[in-house]
Amino acid sequence: TVVDPSAGSGQAATGLFFNKLSAASLAGAIKKFEKSKFDSNELIKHAQKFSKDRFKKEIKEFVSKVYAQHT
Repeated sequence: TVVDPSAGSGQAATGLFFNKLSAASLAGAIKKFEKSKFDSNELIKHAQKFSKDRFKKEIKEFVSKVYAQHT
C-alpha cells in the first residue's frame, strides 16, 4: 500500500500518488519522488504489516476466536 506524505495520516510516507492517469501527471509525481526522502526503516516496518508470518498469525487468532464463540 502507499501512504502519501500529503495525506496527513501521521504515518510515515511510503510513496506518492498522482491524480490523473496521464503521462504529465505521472511525470510530475516522478519529479516529486526524486526530490523526496523516504526512511528505509519505516518502509520495511510498513511492508512487514503484509508479511506471510503476520497473516498466518492473525488468521489463526481469528479462526480460534470465531471457533471459541461457536462452541
